[in-house]
Amino acid sequence: MKTMPTLNPGDVVLVGYYGHQEDKSVGEARWIIVIEDLQDEFEVVPMTSEVSQKYRYPKSFIVDDTSVEGKKMGLKYPPLIMPERKSNKKKIAFYNSIVKGKCSDDFLEKLIALL
Repeated sequence: MKTMPTLNPGDVVLVGYYGHQEDKSVGEARWIIVIEDLQDEFEVVPMTSEVSQKYRYPKSFIVDDTSVEGKKMGLKYPPLIMPERKSNKKKIAFYNSIVKGKCSDDFLEKLIALL
């Protein structure tokens, strides 16, 4: 049975399917940060393990998974966080997603300032 988790700003979530930027019909599991609950959608910022993409996203940054913040976020690798790829996703896309951790308030404020 599919379940809808309760998600809050700052939650770090593993979603089962997230469309690729180049071809939305193709996607994969992806880690995201919830920015805001917009009633039937969530505003989110994605992460990737492809840190070589940093040159494409000037506002992007890497979080050390072994840092205090990285551990609080539940990170399993040092991801590239891409504010430029902020998007709104229908809540139905979050069924069976897994909350892995939480951003600190300071981290979330800094991320929002980059949007």
